[in-house]
Amino acid sequence: MLLQVNPKLIGDGDGMIIHVDVSDPRSPFMVPREIRNAVIARMHARAAQDFVKADALQDAIIRAGYRIIRGSLNEEILTKEYKVRLKGVDAPEMGMAYGEEAKEALINLIGGKSLKLVAYGNDPYGRLLADVYIEQRFLQEILLKEGHVWHYQFFDKRPELAQWQVEAQVGRKGLWANSNPQSPWDYKLEERKKNKC
Repeated sequence: MLLQVNPKLIGDGDGMIIHVDVSDPRSPFMVPREIRNAVIARMHARAAQDFVKADALQDAIIRAGYRIIRGSLNEEILTKEYKVRLKGVDAPEMGMAYGEEAKEALINLIGGKSLKLVAYGNDPYGRLLADVYIEQRFLQEILLKEGHVWHYQFFDKRPELAQWQVEAQVGRKGLWANSNPQSPWDYKLEERKKNKC
């Protein structure tokens, strides 16, 4: 089960960190035995008020990519952390025009909500590439139609993504209100050139 998205874990307009509940033994996620044992040992250490040991175990759990978070009923839930990159779109970088607006749009759409992901594997940076659905609506479609992101056509050739971007361009929505917005990939290329000098 995917837990609600914490708005503080949304990095920019095309990525986020999510937590998936893996504490249920029926979960399809295989939690390594050493992590399950660390969770149990942490629980016992906390019950014995050995907070030094509990904190050390918590640190080991976090280093392995897991978190223990409090649920809505104050219960502890073991979660696996995933960095997610929206497949097929690229948002303006935070230093670019419309970067903050793109991030805010994503926060407003998904913050505090549960999502459904269709994963395609990992990108070169280890992020999970995914199509994301919120309340049965395709997130990338919403972002493209509202002009919050670019179609990342170099890595995703789906024609509907291109069409949704054209709709936003024609309607001068979001970043397309600017007559000549700079693409994130051109911006990153310029930044790399500046840093080489």
